[in-house]
Amino acid sequence: MTEWEKFERMVSLKSDKVELGIVEDITAYNKGFEKMFAELQGLQKRGERLKAELSDTISAIYKMGELSRSMGNDMADLLVDFGKKAKELGVDPNTNKVYAEGQSKFKAYMETEKAAQRLAESFIKIR
Repeated sequence: MTEWEKFERMVSLKSDKVELGIVEDITAYNKGFEKMFAELQGLQKRGERLKAELSDTISAIYKMGELSRSMGNDMADLLVDFGKKAKELGVDPNTNKVYAEGQSKFKAYMETEKAAQRLAESFIKIR
């Protein structure tokens, strides 16, 4: 083999090594994309689960607010009825400890309804 042939062969081998190195780099990026895309799909599924869970949580908060309003209305009816009956008997209803606590709880029911409404609305903004 002549010097020129040796040189051409060496250049050809170096060229093959360069091409092989580039092919290996491209292969690595191809595999990297597959891994990255699979992770992205996993994140999408997790986001969809979280969104569904948040939606369920918001609905439950609204229901608790509605329950609080309903129980507060029931409490109001009981307090009015107790107050009337106590007055018929000539007793001041405010002297009864349970009645006084009931008035306090009635206010708490109504405040809880409003708090639940605000909480649900704050979570809606997250969506």
